[in-house]
Amino acid sequence: MNAIVMVNRIRELKAVTLQTGGHQTRKDGMCAMEAVAWIVDGPHTDAPECVCLIIGAYVRRLNDIMPDDRRQKLKLVLPSLVNSAGSKALELKRAFKITDVSIRTWFPIYFERIDRMDIANGLRNLAPIVDSESARAARAALDARAALAALDARIWDSSIELIEELVAMRD
Repeated sequence: MNAIVMVNRIRELKAVTLQTGGHQTRKDGMCAMEAVAWIVDGPHTDAPECVCLIIGAYVRRLNDIMPDDRRQKLKLVLPSLVNSAGSKALELKRAFKITDVSIRTWFPIYFERIDRMDIANGLRNLAPIVDSESARAARAALDARAALAALDARIWDSSIELIEELVAMRD
């Protein structure tokens, strides 16, 4: 890794437009992780060795589901991914952190949107997910069947309302 090349590439990153998916060559475009490989002057890949496997997987997924304008904001954090690779213990810690934020922060937002404050509040009040034991406890608390039942009921009710709305439409 050449420090001068890295500094120049980080400056040039502003002009790069991050795209979804993987690309055969840099000329075809770059996703966020391919841009990290480019920053370190490494081989063209979406899994540069200098990046933690967990962070890399997370960034690849975000890159592919974010709207184009939001995806470009990933460029702000890409340089910090360089040399983030660490021990298996660190990877596990990072994986639990992603799980924790997903279950205790993001899932509740979804459940609020479908008027299930009971589920949202229950998830927010879970103990932090930091290991296998706390992950198992969170999974049990989530009670996927109840959550899916609530969601299914809303979808079915909404589907019936849509049919009624479609039938009411006239030329």
